[in-house]
Amino acid sequence: EVLLAAIATWGPQQALARCNGMWAFALLDTQQRRLLIARDRFGIKPLYVWRGEGGALLLASEIKALLLHPAVRAAASLGRCAEFVTCGPSAWRAETEFGGITRFPAGHWAELMLDAPGALRPQPFWQRPPLPDAAEPFDGTRAQQHTARSSTRRATPNCWTTPCGCGCVPTCAWARPCRAGWTAAASPRW
Repeated sequence: EVLLAAIATWGPQQALARCNGMWAFALLDTQQRRLLIARDRFGIKPLYVWRGEGGALLLASEIKALLLHPAVRAAASLGRCAEFVTCGPSAWRAETEFGGITRFPAGHWAELMLDAPGALRPQPFWQRPPLPDAAEPFDGTRAQQHTARSSTRRATPNCWTTPCGCGCVPTCAWARPCRAGWTAAASPRW
């Protein structure tokens, strides 16, 4: 419900940019007849895509789930298989070792209109920050502060909470501080 409220308030692009954590999802909006698909910034949670004739679309977190569908053939992508044998696995490429099955890109979202299904055009909601200039001197103080903040956040139970308190949905960065830690900001729907 937090994710739905965020998307309703800010739209997919801005809502997803505020989300932290590892997730992949597909949301069906029956009123606007659209499907919203997204994957976390680093692609920790997998999301595989198969497109078939007539706009057919299958999504799964594992390739073997897609292969259970009668329309999906377990055909090898010879180029990717050769690359796998030569270079090893690559979880960052869109292509998989199975022909017709691709990975949804990390840090992207896409919207598919159900009445006019077309190409799936992922759009980035997040870009990796630029790497620091190699000529720039290392700032040990800043690194220690970041480490201390990260350690405190991990060591504090329920440091991030959702309205239900279970932490079961992606945490959005629109939280406000309080005396007991961090609490999700109130929305008009809560």
